[in-house]
Amino acid sequence: MADLALAGGKPLRSTSYPSWPQAGPEELTALERVLRSGNWSSSYGSEVRTFEESFAKYQHARQGICVNSGEAALILAFKALQIPPGSEVIIPAYTFVASATAVVQVGAIPVFVDVDPDTYCISPRALEEAIRPQTAAIMPVHFAGLPADMAPIMELAQHHGLKVLEDAAQAWGARYGDRAVGAIGDAGGFSFQASKNLTAGEGGIIVTDDAEVATTCRSLADCGRAVTAQRYSHALLGGNHRMTEFQGAILRAQLDRYPGQLELRTRNAAVLTAELKGLPGVVPLELPVDRKHSWHLFVMRVDPREFGGVSKSTLVKALVAEGIPAAVGYSSPPYQQPVFKDGGVAESRHMACPVAEQACQTEAIWVRHPALLGSEEDSLDVARALAKLQAYNHELSTLDQTSTSES
Repeated sequence: MADLALAGGKPLRSTSYPSWPQAGPEELTALERVLRSGNWSSSYGSEVRTFEESFAKYQHARQGICVNSGEAALILAFKALQIPPGSEVIIPAYTFVASATAVVQVGAIPVFVDVDPDTYCISPRALEEAIRPQTAAIMPVHFAGLPADMAPIMELAQHHGLKVLEDAAQAWGARYGDRAVGAIGDAGGFSFQASKNLTAGEGGIIVTDDAEVATTCRSLADCGRAVTAQRYSHALLGGNHRMTEFQGAILRAQLDRYPGQLELRTRNAAVLTAELKGLPGVVPLELPVDRKHSWHLFVMRVDPREFGGVSKSTLVKALVAEGIPAAVGYSSPPYQQPVFKDGGVAESRHMACPVAEQACQTEAIWVRHPALLGSEEDSLDVARALAKLQAYNHELSTLDQTSTSES
Protein backbone atom coordinates (compact mmCIF):
# COMPACT_ATOMS: atom_id res chain seq x y z
CA MET A 1 0.00 0.00 0.00
CA ALA A 2 1.28 3.45 -0.92
CA ASP A 3 2.21 5.76 1.93
CA LEU A 4 2.62 9.06 0.10
CA ALA A 5 -0.48 10.90 -1.05
CA LEU A 6 1.19 11.50 -4.40
CA ALA A 7 1.28 7.71 -4.88
CA GLY A 8 -2.32 7.23 -3.80
CA GLY A 9 -1.83 7.08 -0.03
CA LYS A 10 -3.72 9.01 2.64
CA PRO A 11 -2.89 12.74 2.70
CA LEU A 12 -1.49 14.22 5.88
CA ARG A 13 -4.25 16.85 5.86
CA SER A 14 -7.90 16.20 5.14
CA THR A 15 -8.98 19.82 5.71
CA SER A 16 -8.10 22.91 3.74
CA TYR A 17 -6.18 25.89 5.02
CA PRO A 18 -8.04 29.22 5.36
CA SER A 19 -9.16 30.51 1.97
CA TRP A 20 -7.81 33.70 0.41
CA PRO A 21 -8.84 36.46 -0.16
CA GLN A 22 -10.89 36.87 3.00
CA ALA A 23 -13.80 39.26 3.36
CA GLY A 24 -16.49 39.96 5.90
CA PRO A 25 -19.39 42.30 6.58
CA GLU A 26 -16.98 45.23 6.71
CA GLU A 27 -16.18 44.86 3.00
CA LEU A 28 -19.85 44.49 2.11
CA THR A 29 -20.70 47.63 4.06
CA ALA A 30 -17.85 49.51 2.41
CA LEU A 31 -18.88 48.45 -1.10
CA GLU A 32 -22.49 49.38 -0.49
CA ARG A 33 -21.36 52.76 0.84
CA VAL A 34 -19.56 53.50 -2.42
CA LEU A 35 -22.37 52.06 -4.56
CA ARG A 36 -24.99 54.28 -2.95
CA SER A 37 -22.76 57.37 -2.98
CA GLY A 38 -22.57 57.46 -6.77
CA ASN A 39 -18.91 58.45 -6.46
CA TRP A 40 -17.32 55.36 -7.98
CA SER A 41 -14.21 57.15 -9.28
CA SER A 42 -11.48 58.34 -6.94
CA SER A 43 -11.62 61.64 -8.83
CA TYR A 44 -14.81 62.41 -6.92
CA GLY A 45 -14.94 60.22 -3.81
CA SER A 46 -12.95 60.06 -0.57
CA GLU A 47 -12.36 56.31 -0.06
CA VAL A 48 -9.04 56.14 -1.92
CA ARG A 49 -7.81 59.39 -0.41
CA THR A 50 -8.63 58.17 3.11
CA PHE A 51 -6.87 54.85 2.49
CA GLU A 52 -3.80 56.64 1.10
CA GLU A 53 -3.48 58.63 4.29
CA SER A 54 -3.99 55.59 6.54
CA PHE A 55 -1.60 53.33 4.67
CA ALA A 56 1.12 55.99 4.40
CA LYS A 57 0.91 56.49 8.16
CA TYR A 58 1.08 52.72 8.72
CA GLN A 59 4.26 52.60 6.61
CA HIS A 60 5.85 55.63 8.32
CA ALA A 61 5.61 57.68 5.12
CA ARG A 62 4.45 61.26 4.64
CA GLN A 63 2.70 60.65 1.31
CA GLY A 64 0.75 57.84 -0.35
CA ILE A 65 -0.52 57.75 -3.94
CA CYS A 66 -2.80 54.87 -4.97
CA VAL A 67 -2.58 53.46 -8.49
CA ASN A 68 -4.05 50.52 -10.38
CA SER A 69 -1.20 48.01 -9.91
CA GLY A 70 2.05 47.37 -8.10
CA GLU A 71 3.98 47.59 -11.37
CA ALA A 72 2.37 50.96 -12.13
CA ALA A 73 3.55 52.13 -8.71
CA LEU A 74 7.15 51.30 -9.64
CA ILE A 75 6.93 52.80 -13.13
CA LEU A 76 5.45 56.10 -11.98
CA ALA A 77 7.90 56.35 -9.09
CA PHE A 78 10.82 55.83 -11.48
CA LYS A 79 9.45 58.60 -13.69
CA ALA A 80 9.04 60.94 -10.74
CA LEU A 81 12.60 60.18 -9.65
CA GLN A 82 13.74 61.22 -13.15
CA ILE A 83 15.71 58.10 -13.96
CA PRO A 84 17.39 58.94 -17.30
CA PRO A 85 16.65 56.76 -20.36
CA GLY A 86 19.58 54.47 -21.09
CA SER A 87 20.83 54.54 -17.51
CA GLU A 88 21.11 51.41 -15.37
CA VAL A 89 19.05 50.30 -12.39
CA ILE A 90 20.44 47.52 -10.20
CA ILE A 91 17.92 44.92 -9.01
CA PRO A 92 18.14 41.45 -7.45
CA ALA A 93 18.07 38.40 -9.71
CA TYR A 94 15.55 36.58 -7.51
CA THR A 95 12.36 38.55 -8.09
CA PHE A 96 9.16 38.68 -10.12
CA VAL A 97 9.66 39.84 -13.70
CA ALA A 98 7.63 43.04 -13.10
CA SER A 99 10.53 44.41 -11.03
CA ALA A 100 12.61 44.31 -14.20
CA THR A 101 9.98 45.30 -16.74
CA ALA A 102 9.15 48.39 -14.69
CA VAL A 103 12.74 49.50 -15.26
CA VAL A 104 12.41 48.88 -18.99
CA GLN A 105 9.12 50.78 -19.17
CA VAL A 106 10.94 54.01 -18.27
CA GLY A 107 13.70 53.43 -20.84
CA ALA A 108 16.33 52.27 -18.35
CA ILE A 109 18.33 49.03 -18.30
CA PRO A 110 17.92 46.49 -15.47
CA VAL A 111 21.16 45.10 -14.11
CA PHE A 112 20.64 41.85 -12.21
CA VAL A 113 22.87 41.01 -9.26
CA ASP A 114 22.91 38.03 -6.93
CA VAL A 115 21.05 37.68 -3.66
CA ASP A 116 22.12 36.79 -0.15
CA PRO A 117 21.86 33.00 0.31
CA ASP A 118 20.35 33.37 3.78
CA THR A 119 17.59 35.86 2.88
CA TYR A 120 17.21 35.83 -0.93
CA CYS A 121 17.25 39.64 -0.75
CA ILE A 122 19.75 41.67 -2.77
CA SER A 123 23.36 41.18 -1.71
CA PRO A 124 24.95 44.55 -0.79
CA ARG A 125 28.36 43.15 -1.83
CA ALA A 126 27.06 42.09 -5.25
CA LEU A 127 25.31 45.43 -5.57
CA GLU A 128 28.51 47.38 -4.91
CA GLU A 129 30.40 45.40 -7.54
CA ALA A 130 27.76 46.24 -10.17
CA ILE A 131 27.84 50.03 -9.74
CA ARG A 132 29.39 51.95 -12.62
CA PRO A 133 29.04 55.44 -14.14
CA GLN A 134 25.83 54.48 -15.99
CA THR A 135 24.11 53.46 -12.75
CA ALA A 136 21.26 55.77 -11.74
CA ALA A 137 19.29 53.84 -9.16
CA ILE A 138 19.02 50.78 -6.94
CA MET A 139 15.80 48.83 -6.48
CA PRO A 140 15.99 46.49 -3.50
CA VAL A 141 13.15 43.96 -3.36
CA HIS A 142 11.76 43.02 0.05
CA PHE A 143 11.24 39.44 -1.07
CA ALA A 144 8.39 37.46 0.53
CA GLY A 145 7.94 40.34 2.96
CA LEU A 146 11.47 40.17 4.41
CA PRO A 147 13.17 43.59 4.32
CA ALA A 148 16.41 43.84 2.38
CA ASP A 149 19.46 45.07 4.29
CA MET A 150 18.73 48.75 3.80
CA ALA A 151 21.57 50.35 5.83
CA PRO A 152 24.44 49.37 3.50
CA ILE A 153 22.20 49.92 0.47
CA MET A 154 21.47 53.50 1.54
CA GLU A 155 25.16 54.09 2.30
CA LEU A 156 26.11 52.96 -1.20
CA ALA A 157 23.36 55.08 -2.74
CA GLN A 158 24.45 58.20 -0.89
CA HIS A 159 28.12 57.61 -1.69
CA HIS A 160 27.45 57.22 -5.43
CA GLY A 161 24.56 59.68 -5.73
CA LEU A 162 21.97 57.04 -6.64
CA LYS A 163 18.21 56.98 -6.20
CA VAL A 164 16.63 54.14 -4.21
CA LEU A 165 13.20 52.79 -5.10
CA GLU A 166 12.01 49.98 -2.82
CA ASP A 167 10.00 47.19 -4.40
CA ALA A 168 7.84 46.49 -1.36
CA ALA A 169 5.10 44.66 -3.28
CA GLN A 170 5.07 41.87 -0.65
CA ALA A 171 6.03 43.86 2.44
CA TRP A 172 3.01 45.59 3.99
CA GLY A 173 3.86 46.27 7.63
CA ALA A 174 7.45 45.01 7.31
CA ARG A 175 10.04 46.89 9.37
CA TYR A 176 13.76 47.47 9.10
CA GLY A 177 14.93 48.54 12.53
CA ASP A 178 12.46 51.18 13.70
CA ARG A 179 11.42 52.13 10.15
CA ALA A 180 8.68 50.68 8.02
CA VAL A 181 9.83 49.78 4.53
CA GLY A 182 8.83 51.85 1.51
CA ALA A 183 10.01 55.32 2.41
CA ILE A 184 13.46 54.40 3.72
CA GLY A 185 14.65 55.10 0.19
CA ASP A 186 13.37 57.86 -2.08
CA ALA A 187 10.09 56.02 -2.67
CA GLY A 188 8.52 52.57 -2.52
CA GLY A 189 5.84 50.62 -4.34
CA PHE A 190 3.36 48.11 -2.88
CA SER A 191 0.91 45.72 -4.55
CA PHE A 192 -2.69 44.84 -3.68
CA GLN A 193 -3.12 42.07 -6.26
CA ALA A 194 -5.42 39.16 -5.35
CA SER A 195 -2.77 36.87 -3.83
CA LYS A 196 -1.33 39.60 -1.64
CA ASN A 197 -1.80 39.81 2.15
CA LEU A 198 -3.52 43.18 1.73
CA THR A 199 -5.71 43.03 -1.35
CA ALA A 200 -8.44 44.61 -3.42
CA GLY A 201 -8.03 42.15 -6.30
CA GLU A 202 -5.71 44.58 -8.06
CA GLY A 203 -4.07 47.88 -7.19
CA GLY A 204 -0.93 49.42 -5.78
CA ILE A 205 0.41 52.41 -3.90
CA ILE A 206 3.51 54.62 -3.97
CA VAL A 207 4.81 55.90 -0.64
CA THR A 208 7.42 58.61 -0.20
CA ASP A 209 8.58 61.33 2.15
CA ASP A 210 9.42 63.61 -0.77
CA ALA A 211 6.58 66.06 -1.43
CA GLU A 212 7.79 66.83 -4.96
CA VAL A 213 7.96 63.14 -5.89
CA ALA A 214 4.47 62.64 -4.45
CA THR A 215 3.04 65.55 -6.44
CA THR A 216 4.60 64.27 -9.65
CA CYS A 217 3.34 60.71 -9.04
CA ARG A 218 -0.16 61.97 -8.36
CA SER A 219 -0.15 63.92 -11.61
CA LEU A 220 1.28 61.05 -13.65
CA ALA A 221 -1.41 58.73 -12.29
CA ASP A 222 -4.16 61.19 -13.21
CA CYS A 223 -3.50 61.87 -16.92
CA GLY A 224 -0.79 64.42 -16.19
CA ARG A 225 -3.10 66.88 -14.44
CA ALA A 226 -1.63 69.32 -11.99
CA VAL A 227 -3.23 68.85 -8.57
CA THR A 228 -4.61 72.40 -8.45
CA ALA A 229 -5.20 72.86 -12.18
CA GLN A 230 -8.42 72.76 -14.16
CA ARG A 231 -9.66 69.31 -15.18
CA TYR A 232 -8.55 69.71 -18.80
CA SER A 233 -5.14 71.17 -18.03
CA HIS A 234 -2.36 68.59 -18.47
CA ALA A 235 1.17 69.54 -17.50
CA LEU A 236 2.88 66.10 -17.63
CA LEU A 237 2.81 63.08 -19.93
CA GLY A 238 0.71 60.93 -17.64
CA GLY A 239 -1.95 58.27 -18.00
CA ASN A 240 -5.00 56.95 -16.23
CA HIS A 241 -3.59 54.81 -13.44
CA ARG A 242 -6.26 55.70 -10.89
CA MET A 243 -7.67 53.27 -8.36
CA THR A 244 -11.45 53.01 -8.10
CA GLU A 245 -13.40 53.98 -5.00
CA PHE A 246 -14.59 50.38 -4.69
CA GLN A 247 -10.99 49.22 -4.34
CA GLY A 248 -10.22 52.00 -1.88
CA ALA A 249 -13.20 51.02 0.26
CA ILE A 250 -12.19 47.35 0.30
CA LEU A 251 -8.62 48.26 1.22
CA ARG A 252 -9.78 50.41 4.12
CA ALA A 253 -11.61 47.39 5.54
CA GLN A 254 -8.66 45.09 4.81
CA LEU A 255 -6.21 47.45 6.51
CA ASP A 256 -8.33 47.54 9.67
CA ARG A 257 -7.94 43.78 10.17
CA TYR A 258 -4.45 43.49 8.72
CA PRO A 259 -2.41 44.06 11.94
CA GLY A 260 -4.21 41.13 13.58
CA GLN A 261 -3.55 38.90 10.58
CA LEU A 262 0.10 39.94 10.54
CA GLU A 263 0.43 39.07 14.22
CA LEU A 264 -1.10 35.64 13.60
CA ARG A 265 1.17 34.93 10.62
CA THR A 266 4.20 36.06 12.62
CA ARG A 267 3.34 33.82 15.57
CA ASN A 268 2.71 30.76 13.41
CA ALA A 269 5.84 31.40 11.34
CA ALA A 270 7.92 31.40 14.52
CA VAL A 271 6.39 28.08 15.61
CA LEU A 272 7.05 26.51 12.22
CA THR A 273 10.61 27.85 12.07
CA ALA A 274 11.38 26.34 15.48
CA GLU A 275 9.93 22.98 14.44
CA LEU A 276 11.97 22.85 11.23
CA LYS A 277 15.25 23.22 13.12
CA GLY A 278 15.18 19.50 13.85
CA LEU A 279 14.57 18.48 10.23
CA PRO A 280 17.73 17.86 8.19
CA GLY A 281 18.02 19.49 4.81
CA VAL A 282 15.36 22.15 5.41
CA VAL A 283 16.44 25.68 6.35
CA PRO A 284 13.92 28.56 6.52
CA LEU A 285 15.21 31.87 5.25
CA GLU A 286 16.96 33.81 7.97
CA LEU A 287 15.08 36.54 9.83
CA PRO A 288 17.66 39.02 11.18
CA VAL A 289 16.81 40.39 14.62
CA ASP A 290 16.60 43.97 13.31
CA ARG A 291 13.80 43.16 10.84
CA LYS A 292 10.08 42.44 10.97
CA HIS A 293 8.73 40.12 8.26
CA SER A 294 5.27 40.50 6.68
CA TRP A 295 5.13 36.76 5.80
CA HIS A 296 3.63 36.90 2.34
CA LEU A 297 5.51 33.66 1.84
CA PHE A 298 7.23 31.21 4.15
CA VAL A 299 10.33 30.28 2.16
CA MET A 300 12.65 27.35 2.78
CA ARG A 301 15.99 26.27 1.34
CA VAL A 302 15.73 22.54 0.75
CA ASP A 303 18.54 20.06 0.12
CA PRO A 304 17.17 17.46 -2.35
CA ARG A 305 19.64 14.87 -1.05
CA GLU A 306 17.60 14.60 2.14
CA PHE A 307 14.55 13.70 0.03
CA GLY A 308 16.02 10.94 -2.09
CA GLY A 309 17.57 13.36 -4.57
CA VAL A 310 14.23 14.22 -6.16
CA SER A 311 13.58 17.27 -8.29
CA LYS A 312 12.11 20.36 -6.70
CA SER A 313 8.96 20.05 -8.80
CA THR A 314 8.34 16.49 -7.55
CA LEU A 315 8.92 17.57 -3.96
CA VAL A 316 6.39 20.39 -4.32
CA LYS A 317 3.85 18.10 -6.00
CA ALA A 318 4.23 15.71 -3.09
CA LEU A 319 3.69 18.50 -0.55
CA VAL A 320 0.59 19.71 -2.38
CA ALA A 321 -0.76 16.16 -2.44
CA GLU A 322 -0.34 16.05 1.35
CA GLY A 323 -2.47 19.20 1.61
CA ILE A 324 0.25 21.86 1.92
CA PRO A 325 -0.08 25.06 -0.20
CA ALA A 326 3.47 24.80 -1.53
CA ALA A 327 4.92 26.24 -4.73
CA VAL A 328 8.19 26.03 -6.67
CA GLY A 329 8.34 29.83 -6.86
CA TYR A 330 10.28 31.58 -9.59
CA SER A 331 11.37 29.03 -12.19
CA SER A 332 14.25 31.19 -13.43
CA PRO A 333 15.80 34.61 -12.85
CA PRO A 334 14.21 37.33 -15.01
CA TYR A 335 17.27 37.54 -17.27
CA GLN A 336 16.55 33.97 -18.40
CA GLN A 337 12.97 34.83 -19.37
CA PRO A 338 12.26 35.21 -23.12
CA VAL A 339 11.64 38.93 -22.77
CA PHE A 340 15.32 39.42 -21.85
CA LYS A 341 17.13 36.27 -22.97
CA ASP A 342 19.19 36.05 -26.18
CA GLY A 343 18.35 39.48 -27.52
CA GLY A 344 14.71 39.48 -26.47
CA VAL A 345 12.54 42.56 -26.71
CA ALA A 346 14.19 44.25 -23.73
CA GLU A 347 17.81 45.08 -22.98
CA SER A 348 19.37 43.98 -19.69
CA ARG A 349 22.67 43.11 -18.09
CA HIS A 350 23.44 40.58 -15.40
CA MET A 351 26.33 39.68 -13.15
CA ALA A 352 27.08 36.10 -12.06
CA CYS A 353 24.08 35.03 -9.96
CA PRO A 354 24.71 31.47 -8.72
CA VAL A 355 22.60 31.86 -5.57
CA ALA A 356 19.55 33.09 -7.47
CA GLU A 357 19.90 30.39 -10.10
CA GLN A 358 20.21 27.67 -7.48
CA ALA A 359 17.18 29.03 -5.65
CA CYS A 360 15.14 28.83 -8.84
CA GLN A 361 16.37 25.45 -10.00
CA THR A 362 16.77 23.25 -6.94
CA GLU A 363 16.58 24.98 -3.58
CA ALA A 364 13.72 27.39 -2.86
CA ILE A 365 10.30 26.12 -1.88
CA TRP A 366 7.51 28.52 -1.00
CA VAL A 367 4.59 27.94 1.33
CA ARG A 368 1.81 30.43 0.70
CA HIS A 369 0.63 32.68 3.50
CA PRO A 370 -2.81 31.06 4.15
CA ALA A 371 -0.85 28.22 5.80
CA LEU A 372 0.02 30.73 8.53
CA LEU A 373 -3.56 31.94 9.07
CA GLY A 374 -4.84 28.86 10.87
CA SER A 375 -3.87 27.32 14.20
CA GLU A 376 -0.37 26.43 15.37
CA GLU A 377 -1.18 22.82 14.52
CA ASP A 378 -2.08 23.84 10.98
CA SER A 379 1.28 25.53 10.58
CA LEU A 380 3.14 22.58 12.09
CA ASP A 381 1.60 20.35 9.43
CA VAL A 382 4.07 21.90 6.98
CA ALA A 383 6.94 20.41 9.01
CA ARG A 384 5.07 17.12 9.45
CA ALA A 385 4.52 16.83 5.71
CA LEU A 386 8.21 17.42 5.01
CA ALA A 387 9.14 14.82 7.65
CA LYS A 388 6.75 12.35 6.01
CA LEU A 389 8.38 12.89 2.63
CA GLN A 390 11.79 12.25 4.16
CA ALA A 391 10.55 9.10 5.87
CA TYR A 392 9.32 7.74 2.54
CA ASN A 393 12.04 9.21 0.37
CA HIS A 394 12.60 5.90 -1.44
CA GLU A 395 8.97 5.91 -2.60
CA LEU A 396 9.32 9.59 -3.47
CA SER A 397 12.49 8.91 -5.47
CA THR A 398 10.75 6.15 -7.41
CA LEU A 399 7.91 8.53 -8.29
CA ASP A 400 10.42 11.16 -9.39
CA GLN A 401 12.28 8.70 -11.65
CA THR A 402 9.02 7.54 -13.19
CA SER A 403 7.95 11.12 -13.83
CA THR A 404 11.32 11.95 -15.40
CA SER A 405 11.30 8.91 -17.71
CA GLU A 406 7.74 9.63 -18.85
CA SER A 407 8.60 13.24 -19.70
